[in-house]
Amino acid sequence: SGAPPTTPKSGSVATTPKGDDPMAPTSPNQELVDSIVGAKSPSELHGSGGVDGLEPVPDGAFALMIGEERVLYWVNDLSKKSPSEKYRGYYCALLVVETAVVSKVLSSKQAWRLTKEFPCEEDGIRVEVAMMLFSRVSDVENYTKEVVDNLSELEQRELAWRIGVMNLFSTVSVDRKYWLDFTNHDERMCAQKLVELNRIEEGGNHLVHVEYRRVWNTPVVPGVGIQSEWEENVNNIPSDMGEMSLNYKTGGKHHTTMYESYKNEPFRKDMQKSCFGGGKLVF
Repeated sequence: SGAPPTTPKSGSVATTPKGDDPMAPTSPNQELVDSIVGAKSPSELHGSGGVDGLEPVPDGAFALMIGEERVLYWVNDLSKKSPSEKYRGYYCALLVVETAVVSKVLSSKQAWRLTKEFPCEEDGIRVEVAMMLFSRVSDVENYTKEVVDNLSELEQRELAWRIGVMNLFSTVSVDRKYWLDFTNHDERMCAQKLVELNRIEEGGNHLVHVEYRRVWNTPVVPGVGIQSEWEENVNNIPSDMGEMSLNYKTGGKHHTTMYESYKNEPFRKDMQKSCFGGGKLVF
């Protein structure tokens, strides 16, 4: 019931993307991701007497065997009451994945490959997985598009609250739905950037499906949207009250997708530099 009987081999070193293409692959650890996704389940290992001569899996433990390295990880399940039995099992699986990738660098696509293996209905376990993998991803500017936008609305809002909306905000993948509380500094800053983008980019109004509430969990205020004084100066967005949900939709004469817009508009690249995903990540 102690440490794993063997030690996993170290992974290869991540490569640096060529050029400034934000969609370029950033990690060579695909084999590890594939082996985790295809790993043997606890039911295949429990009571099997061990694997290839390794110790038997202890009673009450969650075990997972990853890839051809014949590495057996286990984490004892000490919780007997709450949360649910399924959640306890998936949480142990989360710890197993965390152990496997602790020294690895992943791409956002690989992070989603792992996250989607966990169920969305089990008490927010996918939020926990996405939070853990966020620190291992090198192409943070793609994380929202590849991971966050594939989660349920409730999971998206919880993840944005925990990680911080400005840590997830990216001008590469700005087209999505936002839930912004103006009393929260980062969320108000996100609103400022969206209003600024909407003002600068051609193609008409990009802020659609706007709903405004004075405070959280109150009825929508009819007829209230993006105010003209906000467009004149984004600092006029109030900081003492207000919650807004909206969608940003890229469009225009010279670019019809958000990625084309990112490539064609220098101000999007400049704005990206002020976001976490625009910085150089060193692992």
